[in-house]
Amino acid sequence: MKHQAEKSQNELKESRKELDSLKLEKENLSKKLDTLETANERLIEMKEKQDNEVEFLQHKNKGLENQLDGLNWNITELEERRETEVTELNNKLSVFTSQENENLDSNQLKIEIANLTSQLTEANRESDRLRADLAAINEALILAQG
Repeated sequence: MKHQAEKSQNELKESRKELDSLKLEKENLSKKLDTLETANERLIEMKEKQDNEVEFLQHKNKGLENQLDGLNWNITELEERRETEVTELNNKLSVFTSQENENLDSNQLKIEIANLTSQLTEANRESDRLRADLAAINEALILAQG
């Protein structure tokens, strides 16, 4: 009987050790689960933030592309206008230089030539300014896409 009581007591001690071990393992697993859940929540928050940033950058990129298209259109329009003005000025200049009509006042012709040359210079300046704006927008677009 005594032997059986000792045996039962040893089994009880082993069962308690095993139970303590299982409780410790459960506690460790619970801590790991909490850590994983916290990490998962943080990952979801970061993903949502990243999605918002990507959406913002896509919207900004679309705006820059639209602005770039507008500037390209303006440049094309100005270049066409400049070419037309150059052609008109060349035609007027050829008319002025080929006419031998003595009634033409040379001072008036010089003033007209100066005015037309000034208009041409201004059109060239505007075209150069738009090219510079386009280059800046292209650079900003490259940086936004990078």
